[in-house]
Amino acid sequence: MDFRIRIRPLVLFCAALSGTGQDSSSQRGVSPVRTPLSDAPNGRYYALMIGINHYAHLPTLTTAVNDAQAVGKVLHDAYGFETRPLLDADATRVNILDTVSWYRRNLGTNDNLLIYYAGHGYDDKAAGRAYWLPVDASPDSSSNWISADDLTTGARTLPARHVLIVADSCYSGGLTRAGDIQIRPADQDVYLQKMLIGRSRNLMASGGNEPVSDAGRSGHSVFANAFLNGLQRMMSGSFAAVELFEQYVRERVAGGSAQVPQYNFLRDSGHEDGDFVFFPHSVATTATVAGPAPDVDDGAARLRLAAAGARTLPQATQAGVTKVNPKDGLKYGWIPPGRFTMGCSPGDTECSEEEKPAHEVTISKGFWLGQTPVTQQAYQHVIGMNPSHFKGANLPVETVSWDEARGYCGAIGGRLPTEAEWEYAARAGSAQNRYGDIDRIAWYLGNSRSQTHEVAQKEPNAWGLYDMLGNVYQWTADWYGERYYQAGAKQDPSGPPSGSLRALRGGSWNYIPPYVRVSLRLSFDPGNRYYFIGLRCVGE
Repeated sequence: MDFRIRIRPLVLFCAALSGTGQDSSSQRGVSPVRTPLSDAPNGRYYALMIGINHYAHLPTLTTAVNDAQAVGKVLHDAYGFETRPLLDADATRVNILDTVSWYRRNLGTNDNLLIYYAGHGYDDKAAGRAYWLPVDASPDSSSNWISADDLTTGARTLPARHVLIVADSCYSGGLTRAGDIQIRPADQDVYLQKMLIGRSRNLMASGGNEPVSDAGRSGHSVFANAFLNGLQRMMSGSFAAVELFEQYVRERVAGGSAQVPQYNFLRDSGHEDGDFVFFPHSVATTATVAGPAPDVDDGAARLRLAAAGARTLPQATQAGVTKVNPKDGLKYGWIPPGRFTMGCSPGDTECSEEEKPAHEVTISKGFWLGQTPVTQQAYQHVIGMNPSHFKGANLPVETVSWDEARGYCGAIGGRLPTEAEWEYAARAGSAQNRYGDIDRIAWYLGNSRSQTHEVAQKEPNAWGLYDMLGNVYQWTADWYGERYYQAGAKQDPSGPPSGSLRALRGGSWNYIPPYVRVSLRLSFDPGNRYYFIGLRCVGE
């Protein structure tokens, strides 16, 4: 069987399993003037970053994981993507396809998804199929391979308007079919607007139907080095993926290696005539992101991004970075320092007097906050018991008092968030009363079926935090009172020094929409335990 893969000697080559290599060279399985687009991106940006060095049954690679990590960091820090890494042991076939399935369930019709793959590839010429080889791929069975059909079917069913697959593996060009994709630099603004309107399913491949390099410069493959260079150099304005390819990838890769990179649309994927458009923070942070485009024929109207429900993009460059707390096994997301308006959101007619007046608050220090409410599994592990009414390892723990919540956070080396920290993190740069459509982001009375649900099943906010609204209310560190809402700007505020009630935030599965808003404040006796009250910790 002629099994060609992306492997490494000192340099990578794609070789037959019989041991007869094809090539022992290093291989792996002029810029137009651009004007910034005046409108911001139409929807949120997500990236799935797959990188595999250490295979269970195939030769080891050297640069794939580093490539995926470096590209993911630039996409997150410079372009505001929410990134999900699947590296080495995590990059199984099941995990990759399950994650794509999660995007299918949770992305909106105006969202954007980039999938980056660095690993072995294989071309089955007899069957006319190209494959990605996950970490658990076996050389003598295709059951754990990911075929072009898997990818294109997944791309077709994704609700996102724009999908870009970036593949750095042998024979990755086999995933596409030829297409006449050209850039139109003379009228950049109009061109990008057209690219935003049309549904797109494109692939940027490190090579055609050929071996590709695993070696390069600065610890990256030839392709990854060119791709990173383009992302870092094109930050003066918005641009389409094909421009990045034409200006920084094609000539640099083809001129520095034996491979010829490709940029085409995915075959049989539902591609129309759009393209993936990148918006650097320097462009996007001063504008707004609207909800779904109006269903009209006028292209200009479909791009009118100042529609109702617009939100401001977060300006922090580190937001969304995560780490695992070894004491409870939960992920914690980095919340950068910044300034926001706390209290009743503009135009929110459901605010109570306890949410007024809205006022400026500065959070002077960044902090780590639980990416999800504390789960029953984590609580059981740390405390040794599970008080919850609804039982399930990944359900949020509930029926905990304020003292018990504080005790848990202390046991894992953290604390409860203040009201100001909680609202700042929940908003994630948004000035609206919710960070998205309520049915997409929250379990509440209208969709919960009168029970809690597993965490992280709804869409996160722009900083990657799940269930900030709905599922369970969350205790905060503060006594409940009016101190927060006295006139004047504040820095790192906390509640009153004493009181009889503690403040909760977020809404829950058994509350109606007016009680599921980022500025809504609730108060309870700290000794009370209810099956709609849980917690989320600040991890130091």
